[in-house]
Amino acid sequence: MKVFRPRALAVLLVAAAVLVAAAGAGAAKKKPKGPTLLHPGAALAALVKKAQAEGSLNFYTVPPDPEVRRVADAFTKRWGIKVTWTRFGTSDLETRFSAEAQSGSPGADLLILSNSQWVGLAERRGWVSGPKQVGLPGWPKGQIPIGYPKKLLTNSGSAIVQLQPSTFLINTNLVKPADAPKDWKDLLDPKWKGKIILTDPTSSPAFVDLWWAVQRKEGGIDFLKKLRAQAIRLYPGVAPLTQAVIAGEAPIAVPGVPAIAESLIAKGAPLKEVTPTVTNGPEEVVLLTNKAKHPNAAKLFAWFLLTPGGQALLNADPGVISAWDVNKLPAQYTRVDPAVSSKMKSAIFGAFGVG
Repeated sequence: MKVFRPRALAVLLVAAAVLVAAAGAGAAKKKPKGPTLLHPGAALAALVKKAQAEGSLNFYTVPPDPEVRRVADAFTKRWGIKVTWTRFGTSDLETRFSAEAQSGSPGADLLILSNSQWVGLAERRGWVSGPKQVGLPGWPKGQIPIGYPKKLLTNSGSAIVQLQPSTFLINTNLVKPADAPKDWKDLLDPKWKGKIILTDPTSSPAFVDLWWAVQRKEGGIDFLKKLRAQAIRLYPGVAPLTQAVIAGEAPIAVPGVPAIAESLIAKGAPLKEVTPTVTNGPEEVVLLTNKAKHPNAAKLFAWFLLTPGGQALLNADPGVISAWDVNKLPAQYTRVDPAVSSKMKSAIFGAFGVG
């Protein structure tokens, strides 16, 4: 499986520090004409001054605490701005922030969450803005930033800062290597009847994107119904699903998230990952709150998160991929527009008997 595997976290963090310094100071010998994310010019110093006057920042996040802590600690160390955050699942974050935004009192200055139909909805309702709308240093308002991978800019004006390709999880104590399924159609083999566990697709909008792409390749919603008939249970999230397959509750679990699986494999868990011919996964984006209490601190943090140094810190764990390392994605990775996949959400949920 082709995933981003740092040789050592210490080495990566040193490299990240170098990248951050270069991003802030414009240390490269050859600078492109005009400001860029890596060479933002005077706009960065002006924003830093305003952000430091605000003094603090609070945000909501889907990526786990260890990932965001690395970014937050580096941010505070460099600029002296206090950072606090609260972690949610994607659906819970959307529900919480929607209620706050509707009341006119959002509790977060910034959001890091999975790209979904809700992101576009929140932008249209005036609750949030993507980097394209707010004018970050090196990213003039309404323009495309020089150097950032264009295919990872979203239709809502935001930018993807983290990717995780979904996999099959195989219990190596229960499945011989030669018997392990290699692609989606292999899961329908009668020998796997009652030996598969799945994640409830309502637990994250990322699963709607995945199953939309799978059914499109495998002949439609009927394939999802057949796959559900093969499974013995739906789990409320990938973490309990992964623990269940390790415990031997089933030989196969779908879908797996590399960041969760690979940390357990490194500790000796009887797991193997298989990347099928069609895959995608959670794609985290950054959004800024329109009625933020600390708007300039939020802009500065968003800028930092979009740089190679900031993303190297966020995505230091095995199996997690930065937008600046998009070439590390598996060849099988399929980008999906949530505005398209969401039109089939009800049919996808129905195929799994949920929703």
